[in-house]
This record gives sequence, structure tokens and C-alpha cells, in this order.
Amino acid sequence: MTEAIIIALIGLAGTIIGYLLSSYVDAKKLDKQAQTDSAQLLLEAEKQLQHTIDRLNRMWAWNRQLQDHIYKNAPPPPPAPPEDLFT
Repeated sequence: MTEAIIIALIGLAGTIIGYLLSSYVDAKKLDKQAQTDSAQLLLEAEKQLQHTIDRLNRMWAWNRQLQDHIYKNAPPPPPAPPEDLFT
């Protein structure tokens, strides 16, 4: 009977260790996936930020042209905005 208890305890310990190892491996996989996902999100945010900066620079340049047009008392029509500014 003592041998049966020892065998059962060894089996229980093996099951617990197996569960802990598989949980650890799964956690590492999820962490790596989360890092990959966050890196992709960061790249998308950087692209969107660069696009916004480019649009604002074009808006600033057009506003500057309008101000120059007004201060020089130039006749109509005022300078046209860039074609893709308001899209």
C-alpha cells in the first residue's frame, strides 16, 4: 500500500510539473505575440503621425501663400490649395 501511495504522489508531482511547464511556455508565446502586435501598432502609429505632419506642413505652406497674397494686395484669385490637402 505504501508503494501505491508513493507512485500516486510521483504521478501527481509529474502532472503538476507538466502543467506548470506548459503554462510557462504558453505565457512566453503570448508575451512574444504581444510584443509583435505592439511593434506593428507602433509602426502604424508612426506612419499615421508622419502623414499628419506632412498634411500640416502643406496646410502651413498654403496658409503662408494666402497671407502673402493678402499682404501684397494681389488681385483675385487667391492661391489654390494643394489638390490632396482636404482629402
